[in-house]
Amino acid sequence: MTQATGTIAAPDSQRQAAGLPLALSLYLDLVRFLAALCVFITHAKYPRFTDGWLDSVGRYGSDAVMIFFVLSGLVIAHVTQTKERDIETYAVARLARLWSVALPALLLSFVADSVGRRLYPPIYDGPWYQGDHAALRLLANAVFQGQSWFANLLPFTNTPYWSLGYEFWYYVIFAAGHFLNGPVRWAVLALCCALCGPKILLLLPIWLLGVGVYHFARTRQIPVQLGWLLWIGSFVAYALYQSLGLPGYLLWRTVQWLGKPFVIDQLVWSKDFFGNYVVGLLVAANFVGFWRICGTFGPLLQRFQRPIQFLAGFTFSVYLFHMPLLHFFGALIQHDAASPTSQTFILLSTLVGVLLLGLVTEQKKSVARRWITVIFHWSVPRHARR
Repeated sequence: MTQATGTIAAPDSQRQAAGLPLALSLYLDLVRFLAALCVFITHAKYPRFTDGWLDSVGRYGSDAVMIFFVLSGLVIAHVTQTKERDIETYAVARLARLWSVALPALLLSFVADSVGRRLYPPIYDGPWYQGDHAALRLLANAVFQGQSWFANLLPFTNTPYWSLGYEFWYYVIFAAGHFLNGPVRWAVLALCCALCGPKILLLLPIWLLGVGVYHFARTRQIPVQLGWLLWIGSFVAYALYQSLGLPGYLLWRTVQWLGKPFVIDQLVWSKDFFGNYVVGLLVAANFVGFWRICGTFGPLLQRFQRPIQFLAGFTFSVYLFHMPLLHFFGALIQHDAASPTSQTFILLSTLVGVLLLGLVTEQKKSVARRWITVIFHWSVPRHARR
């Protein structure tokens, strides 16, 4: 759910010196946009929206989030080596990145769901809507604590928001390990782990794979043949992983091992952690392989540079805005899930809404960064920022 902003805008020579070739940056941009689109389709397939006809192509939302986690770790490793070299710059950039879209997403979820439920309650009748203790949900998710330990406080219909509660802690844990030293580092790391809990820590290795990809691929040059093997092989291996039914088997084994109540009710978004590890490793292999062979695709990717960058600039918006918008537009027209006209309306309206909201949120991160910098300087003593 993060992006390599800054690296894309840099000249190719600077980007290569920093360790991210232009072709690789464009590839990562394309991958993250397609991952966000995959999450959108995964949710649009639900019978209440499209009567289930998208079911065959909408089964990969969880795997798409693992792409975001690996990509996020890679990007954070890159920016802390290049431009976010002190804890103040890092904290401001990360919070601006998160809050610039997360806070509008919470506001949208509250307003759209409140209005939508008055217009057409049936589309909200189900476990996908969590509306009790609204103030607590908004507050907990505004500070990214909705998933700590075994909590699962989602903001109304906005189920994709869960991953931000994970990503926030990964940012904090990485910062503690990267910027602190000595006993203080270990004390802060232990405190972070105690505060976020086992559910979030279960998927931390996947995020750290991205950090490993960056440092490995930047400092070691594998043979070209191995690069092709890793890149193509990762797609083939994933196809086999899905076709053999391994995701379901691994979840079944997890339930047998830990018990259904704990896995389903307590781990919730981390319940597929064994399968998530497999997908994370395949994504990491894909990125390492493409890094080595990206020059081959440079001319092709550069030809589509502008549309790739444009679409990638709305990745976070697609991810966080689509669920409340799907429900709202469905309520607005009292959606008939079996009607192709009604389906087309809510899908297109949602995408247009995402685009318009992205223009005033995700595209305005610099505004959020300025405000957060002012607040940071006002609230944090100078000696604590060193």
